[in-house]
Amino acid sequence: MKEEYPFIKETIKKETPDVGAQVRRIATLAVGGVVFGICAALSMAAFLPVAGGIMGVTPTPELQVTLAPGDEGEEESAAPMPEPSVSAEDSEQAGEISRPLEYYEHIYEEALHISEEPRKALVQVSAMRGGENLLDESLLRWGDEEGIIFLCSDSNYYILSTCESLLKSDDFRVTFSNGDTVRGYLCKADARTGLAVVRVPVISLSEEARREISVAKLSTTCTGLQAKPAIAIGSPVGDYDAVVYGMITSVSGRYTVADAEYNYLTTDMKGSVNGTGMLLDAQGDVIGFILRTGEDSDIIRAVSVAQLRPLVQTLSNGEDIRYLGIRGITVTEARANALKIPQGIYVDSVETDSPAMRAGILSGDIITGLGDAEVKTMESYTDRLQKLSVGGQTMVRLWRRGAEGVYGEMKLRVTVDGK
Repeated sequence: MKEEYPFIKETIKKETPDVGAQVRRIATLAVGGVVFGICAALSMAAFLPVAGGIMGVTPTPELQVTLAPGDEGEEESAAPMPEPSVSAEDSEQAGEISRPLEYYEHIYEEALHISEEPRKALVQVSAMRGGENLLDESLLRWGDEEGIIFLCSDSNYYILSTCESLLKSDDFRVTFSNGDTVRGYLCKADARTGLAVVRVPVISLSEEARREISVAKLSTTCTGLQAKPAIAIGSPVGDYDAVVYGMITSVSGRYTVADAEYNYLTTDMKGSVNGTGMLLDAQGDVIGFILRTGEDSDIIRAVSVAQLRPLVQTLSNGEDIRYLGIRGITVTEARANALKIPQGIYVDSVETDSPAMRAGILSGDIITGLGDAEVKTMESYTDRLQKLSVGGQTMVRLWRRGAEGVYGEMKLRVTVDGK
């Protein structure tokens, strides 16, 4: 019988770890990783310029730009706001805007400086009524209007003013910027635009007062004003003799009255819906007149003074304003071609009982001629109308759309009225 041997049992002892060998292995791997990283970085540094040249991409170095106050947009601005004076001590900080509020203060200081002379031309015109008040021996007032001296002849100062209150009286008192109050005389008022011209005899003021007041300059241009700085003076925010600084954001707005149309100069300045005053450019010239238009907006907008100059001349001379009674819109050549309609003055509305209504002119008509002159814009229409005689008749050439949608030419005779 064979002898059965039991299974052999072995005891496996754990090998004692060699710590030194492990440390050497880790160090070797770390050194290898560092060497590999350096080689990869050097390879990429050498490869990127070549790859950039192949792909047309040039690495752009990081730039550090520091703007000094007043340098922004210097090349683009044709008539920038003059920069505040900077002393030698401040010149060291000119390379950085570290105190923006102080810079903002400098802007308004410059606005005050520019508006200093025009503000001396500001006046208040008071319409008077009744007799003397037994308590203070002063005349009762209908209301105050704001104006500015725009002309001084040998005998008179001429003032362009709002006229809402002036239409109710024939007795006026004019208060100048130095506080003197003298009697004024209405040359002419225009209820359509809300403007009037008042004159004050030069002899009414003392020589000292004449030296203290100023005469503002009315601008002759209405182009290139968008995105230019502007200063509002007068009562644009409701308080008298305020100064507000901002920019002209738009010149495309339209202020339409009977037989005339003017451009609005819209700013980014906030004011009062009942505010009045004047808009100045960076040279201190009057470029716009702020009117009460009844619109529910607190954005300061002014009617272009350059376009008002013919009207101001008419008012200064006390002449009648020629009147037909249409409110029109200029049909440009581009719009005429797009809509396939004649180019001229599109009649938006006709005032009730006006010469235009009596002559048979209707809304939707397109006026192309007045008398023997061709008119294609509201400006040319207004200019031609004011040269006609009050009470005389003139021929109006127009196009009217028929029942089939086709325009046909017509001629209507109209009597020119005066306001």
